Parts: sequence; C-alpha cells; structure tokens
Amino acid sequence: MKAYRLLLLLAPLALLHQQSAGKKIKQSLKIEKTSKTSKKDPGYADNISHRLPADSVCTIVISAGDTVDFNPASIRLSGYDKPVNARKESFLITNESPLAITGASLKITYRDMKGRMLHSRTASLKCNVPPGETRKTEISSWDTQNSFYYYLSSEPRKIAAPYKVEIQPAAFFVSY
Repeated sequence: MKAYRLLLLLAPLALLHQQSAGKKIKQSLKIEKTSKTSKKDPGYADNISHRLPADSVCTIVISAGDTVDFNPASIRLSGYDKPVNARKESFLITNESPLAITGASLKITYRDMKGRMLHSRTASLKCNVPPGETRKTEISSWDTQNSFYYYLSSEPRKIAAPYKVEIQPAAFFVSY
C-alpha cells in the first residue's frame, strides 16, 4: 500500500517535470526558429537596394569608372489577373535592365467599363527579378467583398462587375 501511495505522489511530480521539459524544448525551438528567420535571404539584396524614380533615365556609378544606365522603360508590367473570388491580384514583372529589381512602388487605378474611377491606391511590393528575367508577383486585392473581377479574367458564375486597371510605376528598387 505504501509503494502505491508513493507512486501516486510521485506521478504528478513526474508529469510536472515532463511538462516543464517540454516547455523548455518549445522555447528553444522558438529561439532557433526566430534566429533562422532573421537571416537575410541571399536572393533579396535588401542591404544594397536603391530607390530610383520610374519617370527618368539615370546613370548609376557602381565603382570607380564603372557606370550603369537604368531606364525605367526596360521594366514591363503585364499579365494582370484578378478573378472574382481572389484575395490577391497577380501580374508579371519583366526586367530587361542590367540591374536586379528588388521592389517597386506602384500607383494603381481601377475603373469600371465606362471609365469611371472605382478606386485608386499606391502599393509597395518586394520582389526579386534578376536582369533579363520575368517573375510573377502578387499584392493584396482592393476588392475585399469579392464584388469585382478583371474584365479579361474568366467570367464568374455569380453576379459581379468587371473593371479595368491602370498600373503606373512610381519608383523601382534596384540592387547592384
């Protein structure tokens, strides 16, 4: 009987010890996880990124005697899509410049099929588009109630209004 009572008294202590060991393991995993996520992605050159206006050609001095011309016209935005139920809008960024694109600031205007403005906003996005390549990128949709669809997207089964979009780059972030 005494051995049984002793086991009943020690069992909660053993469970308490196991739970505290489990918490320590979870805490150490959390610490490792945050330290891993704090490392910079080698593909995203955040530390040497420079903001360039999207309305003028400029020459960048890379090192003594080395220069690169950046022409915003060498960056193309295409393939916009937003079906009625989508939470994100997607499009392609094609980089035909000699510099890697690491982000963009875009002025986006949404219009109904008669040309009346529905909404306008400025969106900033991070991306990694090396020179000579194309990448798909996404931004959160302005249409939070899923009432609109891009007129070139597939026509939805439910009643929704089509719209057109104008995307005007305000600035590009580049790395070299």
